[in-house]
Amino acid sequence: MCKAIEDLKNDAKAEGKAEYIIELLKENGTISDKVKSKILKQTDLQVLNEWFKLAIHTKSVDEFMRLSHLEQYAQ
Repeated sequence: MCKAIEDLKNDAKAEGKAEYIIELLKENGTISDKVKSKILKQTDLQVLNEWFKLAIHTKSVDEFMRLSHLEQYAQ
Protein backbone atom coordinates (compact mmCIF):
# COMPACT_ATOMS: atom_id res chain seq x y z
CA MET A 1 0.00 0.00 0.00
CA CYS A 2 1.17 3.51 -0.77
CA LYS A 3 2.73 5.35 2.21
CA ALA A 4 0.46 8.36 1.67
CA ILE A 5 -2.65 6.17 1.86
CA GLU A 6 -1.33 4.42 4.96
CA ASP A 7 -0.63 7.80 6.59
CA LEU A 8 -4.17 8.98 5.80
CA LYS A 9 -5.63 5.82 7.32
CA ASN A 10 -3.54 6.26 10.48
CA ASP A 11 -4.56 9.92 10.73
CA ALA A 12 -8.23 8.95 10.43
CA LYS A 13 -7.82 6.26 13.11
CA ALA A 14 -6.07 8.74 15.40
CA GLU A 15 -8.75 11.38 14.91
CA GLY A 16 -11.53 8.89 15.60
CA LYS A 17 -9.85 7.53 18.71
CA ALA A 18 -9.21 11.08 19.99
CA GLU A 19 -12.88 11.94 19.53
CA TYR A 20 -13.92 8.82 21.47
CA ILE A 21 -11.55 9.73 24.29
CA ILE A 22 -13.10 13.17 24.54
CA GLU A 23 -16.62 11.73 24.55
CA LEU A 24 -15.70 9.28 27.31
CA LEU A 25 -14.15 12.06 29.38
CA LYS A 26 -17.23 14.26 28.99
CA GLU A 27 -19.15 11.58 30.89
CA ASN A 28 -16.94 12.33 33.92
CA GLY A 29 -16.73 16.10 33.86
CA THR A 30 -15.66 19.18 31.98
CA ILE A 31 -12.63 19.16 29.71
CA SER A 32 -10.78 22.38 28.91
CA ASP A 33 -10.36 23.46 25.31
CA LYS A 34 -6.58 23.13 25.73
CA VAL A 35 -6.92 19.49 26.74
CA LYS A 36 -9.34 18.77 23.90
CA SER A 37 -6.90 20.34 21.48
CA LYS A 38 -3.96 18.36 22.88
CA ILE A 39 -5.89 15.10 22.56
CA LEU A 40 -7.04 15.90 19.02
CA LYS A 41 -3.50 16.81 17.93
CA GLN A 42 -2.07 13.50 19.15
CA THR A 43 -1.30 11.21 16.20
CA ASP A 44 0.60 8.42 17.94
CA LEU A 45 -1.86 5.53 18.03
CA GLN A 46 -0.02 3.87 20.90
CA VAL A 47 -0.44 6.98 23.07
CA LEU A 48 -4.08 7.29 22.04
CA ASN A 49 -4.70 3.64 22.88
CA GLU A 50 -3.28 4.21 26.37
CA TRP A 51 -5.38 7.35 26.81
CA PHE A 52 -8.46 5.48 25.60
CA LYS A 53 -7.93 2.76 28.22
CA LEU A 54 -7.43 5.43 30.88
CA ALA A 55 -10.59 7.26 29.80
CA ILE A 56 -12.58 4.04 30.14
CA HIS A 57 -11.24 3.15 33.59
CA THR A 58 -10.82 6.51 35.33
CA LYS A 59 -13.65 7.93 37.38
CA SER A 60 -12.95 11.61 36.82
CA VAL A 61 -11.36 13.97 34.34
CA ASP A 62 -8.84 14.97 37.03
CA GLU A 63 -7.77 11.36 37.49
CA PHE A 64 -7.39 10.94 33.73
CA MET A 65 -5.37 14.17 33.53
CA ARG A 66 -3.02 13.03 36.28
CA LEU A 67 -2.47 9.51 34.90
CA SER A 68 -2.08 10.67 31.29
CA HIS A 69 0.33 13.46 32.32
CA LEU A 70 -1.91 16.05 30.66
CA GLU A 71 -2.57 18.05 33.84
CA GLN A 72 -0.31 20.84 32.60
CA TYR A 73 -2.96 21.56 29.93
CA ALA A 74 -5.89 21.63 32.35
CA GLN A 75 -6.19 25.44 32.52
